[in-house]
Amino acid sequence: MYDERYEQPERREEGPAIGIKDVVGFILVLIGSIIGLWVFFSAYSLFTDPQELLPFQELVSGELQAHSKLESNEADITVPPQFFSYIIPILLLMVCAGIAGMFVKGGVGLVYGSYQRFLNKLSSLELRMGKKIESIGEEIKKIGE
Repeated sequence: MYDERYEQPERREEGPAIGIKDVVGFILVLIGSIIGLWVFFSAYSLFTDPQELLPFQELVSGELQAHSKLESNEADITVPPQFFSYIIPILLLMVCAGIAGMFVKGGVGLVYGSYQRFLNKLSSLELRMGKKIESIGEEIKKIGE
């Protein structure tokens, strides 16, 4: 005698446990972290080793002077070249840090998306198992009566 209640559900072919998005996400996070560490150590070396600033000091050879007139006071503002020798590398490092942040953000987004899909599959499996357990419980009650 055939009873469809006890029919086995169709088996679906599941994809690999780790998808290409996960791998790419982990690689992006790794690259972003490496760039972030490089930026940190480069910024640290700028302030601890004055030799690192020599190429940037050659870019700006003289002082920058600006004339300003504020209300009734006139003032000359002189900016030393050392200011620019620090500002230029710091701005470049800020750009690199932004790129590193985008790598990490993109990688985390890919990995988190895969994690959310996994949670959705798990919750649907839990729902199906809960319904199956309830139906088995009802069958047991009917048999006990």
